[in-house]
Amino acid sequence: MLDCWQAVVWQGAAQPLLKDDVVQRKKAYMVQPVVHSLLAGLQHATNHRAHILSGGGLGVTLARVTRQLSPGDIFIWVGLYQLSRQLEAGPRFSDFHGDGMAVLRDLARRNVFTVYYSTDAADAAGTPYRMCTLNNKLVVHEVWEYSYATIAFCNRSRHGLAHRTRYVPPSHVRNRGTWAYADARTARAQLLFMGALTYPPRIACFNALNRGRGPNNHTGLVAHTNQVWLDATLRLMLRKYAFFVNLHKECDAPPRETDCETLRFAQLLAVGAVVLSDRCHAQDEAEWSGLVHFVSRKDMPTRFNHLWRQVRSGETLSGADLVESFRRRMNPRAVFERAGLIDSLNRLGDKVALRTRHRTSGTRCRSQLNEQRWAHCARSHLTHRLTSGNLHCGCYEAGLTSEELEACIRKPESFLGHA
Repeated sequence: MLDCWQAVVWQGAAQPLLKDDVVQRKKAYMVQPVVHSLLAGLQHATNHRAHILSGGGLGVTLARVTRQLSPGDIFIWVGLYQLSRQLEAGPRFSDFHGDGMAVLRDLARRNVFTVYYSTDAADAAGTPYRMCTLNNKLVVHEVWEYSYATIAFCNRSRHGLAHRTRYVPPSHVRNRGTWAYADARTARAQLLFMGALTYPPRIACFNALNRGRGPNNHTGLVAHTNQVWLDATLRLMLRKYAFFVNLHKECDAPPRETDCETLRFAQLLAVGAVVLSDRCHAQDEAEWSGLVHFVSRKDMPTRFNHLWRQVRSGETLSGADLVESFRRRMNPRAVFERAGLIDSLNRLGDKVALRTRHRTSGTRCRSQLNEQRWAHCARSHLTHRLTSGNLHCGCYEAGLTSEELEACIRKPESFLGHA
């Protein structure tokens, strides 16, 4: 047990142990925008020393990590409900090695502050209100959602919301390594849809959209891939495409009843891609307005042609300029502040500080070097304009664990590339 405040971000999908473990790899990659956003947010959320770590899956690793947690520490479980091929009726986080519900019950008994970050869409939960029921049965202090639509959907149902529920969308997180942003001026005159075409409503919507005409009256408005499950693959896509389209699974449903795919938004905006999306819940659209272009499907061809001309003339943001706009609006601290988490988590940290004030500081807590350098970055407002002299400031927005953050501060170019 450590003598400092601890926070754990744990994803429901296990990190794949085998290269051919395709299902787990896809699930783990899908939630990475959330995991990295939460890690970066926690780095900003407290005035106290904290040891922050991340992992995934069930079994002995999870048991070892949670045994170290004390009252007031934080445990955030990032989806998913079903981790095996078994279709379970109850809210079990289960694979062949353990039961996550037992972990949550044990943490609650020990007064660890537990959060379930829901990554399951309400309209994809088998029956419309099943997810609302499952969330209400969880033994957690709070539920965090990526879409306002889910909160509204469950709140107006007969089930209501049993836990305090916050809107905590994935934020801007600095890319690791040297990245090339999407270049809309040289990209193909075509939209790219990334996702599964296995849902009948989405297939029909895709086919209808593809009959539209793009710039220069080209046919075949939309290309498709469902193979982007690695950052390296996304980089390859960016050599050809800069305009992406987001289609709901249930794309024939009214916007107020359909979750907004904000994990996809964050992934694409972080590389400067221009995103057209199906209409979403009004509150979701307000949150992402100016970053994502929401438009009815029948108007998408016209809007795409318009954006194509605007980007090439500099009237619409893309590339590095769009990334900077995304960072200003939805950096990790800003997202946590709007969710009311800065004050809430600092109060938790205050309690932990009282508990541990007579003990020596844990050697694995955030170091003095870390604290001094972060104070310098914050005072100088250097976290967004990085040069070779202050590249380490970008480490605090890169979604790193405590150990990774220490390494990044000492050698930032190995994590963030060269400014």
